[in-house]
Amino acid sequence: MIKTTNRFKYFTHPEPNKPDATEKNIEAYLRTETKKRGGWAMKNDAQTRAGVPDRLVLMRSGLYIFVEVKRYGKKPTDRQRRRFTELLDLGCNVCWLDCKEGVDAMFKHHGKRGGKDVNQE
Repeated sequence: MIKTTNRFKYFTHPEPNKPDATEKNIEAYLRTETKKRGGWAMKNDAQTRAGVPDRLVLMRSGLYIFVEVKRYGKKPTDRQRRRFTELLDLGCNVCWLDCKEGVDAMFKHHGKRGGKDVNQE
């Protein structure tokens, strides 16, 4: 399920796989699924700028997405939402997700970019 809040995308599922809904497990799934598609899910080290999303997903097609990962049902802080807006104003893709199904929905949503399918290896 995709929800749009204040210009950025929120990917979730009404009934996620609850045992795996910890932030750590969702981030691991994001890394695995990104790698399977030939991309890279870089960890952001935001020492100089608080509120920057957790990951920057880079795909061979040229697609890049700043991704904030939350435990199921949790929402970004006000500071994080401000950073999302700043990134959107720069023309960046920004989303947040809170379950493994959200990772799948994110890739499905972005589909083909630059003539290459991000859902294929």
